[in-house]
Amino acid sequence: MSSNNHFDLEEINNFLIVTFKNEKILNETNIKVIHDDLIQLIEGREGVRLVIDFKVVRYLSSSVLSKLVSVFKKVKSLKGEFTLCSIDPVLRKVFEITQLDRLFTIVPDQLAAMKR
Repeated sequence: MSSNNHFDLEEINNFLIVTFKNEKILNETNIKVIHDDLIQLIEGREGVRLVIDFKVVRYLSSSVLSKLVSVFKKVKSLKGEFTLCSIDPVLRKVFEITQLDRLFTIVPDQLAAMKR
């Protein structure tokens, strides 16, 4: 497992699992760095299988969604899979209202993400 100030990273059975470190990490201050770190993490990994685990996240800033779409597009350009999991029901509503639940694959937990 590796780590930075914003998230932990595990590679399990060819899945890259990103788990954020605290409930308010996805804010205006951090999102550009997190986005850049995620893009760097997947750069050049054809067929990457990225799972982003939101289990501790309880807050999203408005710019987070556009950065997630950017990461999604990068993963898709690499012919990979992009999955979100463990999203709090309140945050899940944000994805539903913005209709991003139609774009992203959202599953209950990491196990479900790796069974896809």
